[in-house]
Parts: sequence; C-alpha cells; structure tokens
Amino acid sequence: MRRSTRDPISHKSSEQGQVVVLLVLAFIVLLGFVALAIDGGTIYSDRRIAQNSADAASLAGAGAAGQELKDVYLDDWDCGSGFDTAIAAAEEAAIENAAFNQFIITDTSGITENVVTVDCSTGGTPSNHYLDVKVRIDNESSASFSQFVFSGPLKNTVESVGRIFPRQPWAEGNTIVSLTDNCGSHWDKGIVFGGNGNTHIDRGGIHSNSCLTLNGASGYIEVIGTINYFEENEYRNNGGMAISPEPTPTDHKIVIDPLPDLCAGVARAPSSGIPGTLSPGTYNNIISINNRETITLESGLYCLRRGIRVNGGGTLLSEVLHDSTEGGVTIVVLNGNFDVAGNATVKLKAPDPETCDAEPDSYGLTCPPAMGGMLIYLPPGNTGLVSLAGTSDSEYTGTVYAPDGSIDVGGNTSMISELWVQMIANSVLIHGDTEMTIHYDGRMNVQLPAKLNLQR
Repeated sequence: MRRSTRDPISHKSSEQGQVVVLLVLAFIVLLGFVALAIDGGTIYSDRRIAQNSADAASLAGAGAAGQELKDVYLDDWDCGSGFDTAIAAAEEAAIENAAFNQFIITDTSGITENVVTVDCSTGGTPSNHYLDVKVRIDNESSASFSQFVFSGPLKNTVESVGRIFPRQPWAEGNTIVSLTDNCGSHWDKGIVFGGNGNTHIDRGGIHSNSCLTLNGASGYIEVIGTINYFEENEYRNNGGMAISPEPTPTDHKIVIDPLPDLCAGVARAPSSGIPGTLSPGTYNNIISINNRETITLESGLYCLRRGIRVNGGGTLLSEVLHDSTEGGVTIVVLNGNFDVAGNATVKLKAPDPETCDAEPDSYGLTCPPAMGGMLIYLPPGNTGLVSLAGTSDSEYTGTVYAPDGSIDVGGNTSMISELWVQMIANSVLIHGDTEMTIHYDGRMNVQLPAKLNLQR
C-alpha cells in the first residue's frame, strides 16, 4: 500500500495566523462603523444646534417686526414704505439672536452663507397678508474620522421662517354668522330673514354654517360683501324677497376658538339704586328697567347671572356712545336673556379695541377686565336670546356673540333702523317692516391680534 507523502505537520503550519487576519479586518470594519457613528452623531448634533438657532433667530426677528406692526390693521397692510422700520427691526433682532448662539450673520441680501432676509406679502385674503423673516445658517462640523475618506468640509445648511400676520377681523370679517350645524326648529335654523322690510348690510358678509332662509313676502336684502351657506344644507326663499348678491354654497364652516372666562374672579358689584348709575361687577339678580326709568352703565365689565330686561319706555345707556374712543362696556349674560322691548331706548358701545391699553393676550385685545370690541356675550351653555330692539334713536356698537343662543333683530318703522354690530350666534333672525342698515367696521368689533407662527 502506497503511503501519502503529505506532511501533516507542514499542513497545519500553513494555516497559522489566518484568525489574526480576520480579526484585523473585522476590527477595521468595526472601527469604520464607530467612526461613522461618532461623526454622524456630531453632524446630527451640530445640525440640531444650527436649526434651533435659526428658529430662535427667525422668531426673534418676526417678534420684533410684530411689535412695530401690532397696531396695523388688515386693511392697512400694504407692505409700503411704512414697513421699513419693521423690516429693519426684524433684521437687527435676528442677527443679535443668532450671534448670541455663536452664529454670525452679516448679510441681509441673500448672497452669503449666513443670511437673514425679510419678505412682505399682501393678497386678497387675510391669510395672504404676512411678513416673513427668513434665516439661513451654514454650519461646518469638525469630523474625527471622515477626513480619511473625504477631504472637504462637512456642512449643514438649515433654514427657518418666522411669519407675522396683522390684526384681523373676527369670524373672517363677516357681519352676520350662524354657527349651528342644524336646520331645525324656529330658533335653530341658521340665518332667517322675515317680514317685509329692507335690510342693507354695509360691508362684511353673511355666513351660515347651515341654512339660509328668506320668509318675507316682499322686501330685499342687499349686502356689500358675500353671502354663503353650507352646501350640505339648503337655501330657501319661501316668499317674494329679493337678495343680492346671490347666495353661494360653500363647504367651509366658521369655527370660533373658545374665549377665556371673562367673569372669573369678578367681584360683586356695589349696590346701586334703579334708576341711576351702575358700576361694573357681578349682578346676581336680574336688572329690570321699567317705564320712565334710566340706567347709565359706567365703563367696564358687567357679569349678569340672571340677565337684563329693558321694558317699554325704559332707557339703558353706556357712558360713551358710538363716536367715542375711550371707555365702553362688555355685558356678559351668564344665564337668561338680554331682553329689550321695541319702544325702549338703548345706547351701548363696546370698548374700542384700537385704544385698549392692554397687550394682546392669547385670544384678542382686552380692556381689562372688559374685552375690546365685545358688547354682549352669552357664554357657551346659555341658550338664551339677545334682542337688539329699541326706538329709532337707539344705538348698538360692537360684537354680539351667543354661540349657543340666538339673536333677534327687528321691528316696525318706529323702531331701531341702524346698527353698528357684528352678530355671531347659534341662530340669527332678522325681521320686521323697517328699513334697516347694519354697518360693519372691524375696527369697532372684536379683533384677532397680530399672530406669530414658525413656518419651518
């Protein structure tokens, strides 16, 4: 038998050291992953720092611009030469904020790496009126291991936009708004026009989240603005009323953000006789004004736990009237109604939001503790009625808001014929045989304050 000539000892010697080679290769691969993790983490961390700094700088710039533009109303937002001061303030604030975070911005033209630019926009809708403060930061990361395979700089480029919107009208600038989703009973029908009178709506518009119904046998409704009703419901003309422009269906519903509790912590009012002058505060009993009685309300906030009733021949006044720019009243009806007889005289004006001395809060301008532009408010849960009636020389100026209640306006030719109000309620009924004009001026009603957003 032939013996093998292979030396078993030599064979084993030729395989020695292979494990070491594999270990070295595995270590190199592992080192690469470690290097990637370290450098990747560094780059990610540097990017987060740069992005946070850009966000802070753009918001600081937009905030500075907002301070300069806080009194500019939507109608005056034209991006003209008057905006130069706001733009300069935005650039300066953004640059200072970035420098605080160790990023130096020297350019406002958009050419070099670290840049702040300010753009102003104006358009046909409120959402197209804004001022943008754009900040771009280029940041180089120091890599520990990546330089072995990549010799160039590792650069992060981040951008941020802070946007400021002007002061805007409440309820999207509509004069009459119904918030109910239903077309049901008499007081849950959206917006209803009845009688044979003529209604002129001077600017603003009509918007119903549900139905719009015309029940008058004659007369007309004329609106300088738009008329919309929700498309899932119906527009009905049950009589001979004319309306202009033609109502248009829409899939858009107006939503009102909740108001703060205006009456939280408001003390009980000092006792006062009727007739006479009442002071602001909380009233636990119904305020009733009878024939030949006159009550004058001092400027401020009135919280009524059982409502108010002005009977025929009675008079209810606020200290300041329509053409005044200081003072005014906000009447919050916690329970019950704001009930006015047709032959009563009522002259009330809300605090002027243009002259309130308070800074904007999270919702709107306030004249503490009253609310700028708010005349009569039935908080959620109060399903009562606001009756805007009175003699022909009565005056109402401001916003009337009853999200779960109803507003009733109307009467005969000897009754109120002119209003300066914005009406927002679950349902609104306008009726009678009078020639009525409802004026809308967003500067006299509740306003949304200038708003600041981080766009990206």
